[in-house]
Amino acid sequence: MKSGQPVGRIHNINNFADNPDYVTYKRLPTELDRLIAEGKGDDEEAEAVRDRMDGPWYRLSSEEIEHIFGASTRPKAQEQPSVPVP
Repeated sequence: MKSGQPVGRIHNINNFADNPDYVTYKRLPTELDRLIAEGKGDDEEAEAVRDRMDGPWYRLSSEEIEHIFGASTRPKAQEQPSVPVP
């Protein structure tokens, strides 16, 4: 292991799925989206899902976060051509 890498953390993009925190954090937003779609986004059940997301989030590496959010974390200006403002 290279120095400076936390022990027990997964930094290889191919191994993210081996990290239970990564798997949990990928799954919980789908559950939350379902509750919101059912009109239960403010219910206790939805709050419990949000609370369960906190622990895994804080244990993810920056590489795992980038992999989860991908292009959504990049500025839109890089994805769309610029349009001159009159």
